[in-house]
Amino acid sequence: MHDCYTSQHLSNQYISHTVHTPKEALINIVTTMEYHPYGNVLFKAIDRCNWQEARRICEEHPNLINTYDNWNETPLLCAMVHMLQRVPEDLMLLMVEKATVGNIEYENKGGETIISFLAQHMYTSALRCALEKSARKINTGNNYIKIAGK
Repeated sequence: MHDCYTSQHLSNQYISHTVHTPKEALINIVTTMEYHPYGNVLFKAIDRCNWQEARRICEEHPNLINTYDNWNETPLLCAMVHMLQRVPEDLMLLMVEKATVGNIEYENKGGETIISFLAQHMYTSALRCALEKSARKINTGNNYIKIAGK
């Protein structure tokens, strides 16, 4: 059992998270994570490992970073989970810089956030930026970070 859990309520194209923790009263985090059931051009560029196109899309359409699809993945999570090639660190940093707090705290179906993936794959600059935005959901989900030699 986790320290906190998230119940998700889909309303129109927006998602509302209600987080319960033993230390805090009920907290409502309303994010403007837009639902794109079949992804969007940013998801497609990431799936094709077309990093130049992904950078261009992030610069021209930063709102597409703060979306999620049918698989409850954001472009940030998609880049880490379906990694056929290592995503350039500058692209991960760009996406994290343009991500909302709701995106940084967004949990996939396994309860994992982008923070655990950034740490696992040692994207230090992007991880630092993500933690500056929010350090509320660290080591959530079914996976955990293994530390070498431990």
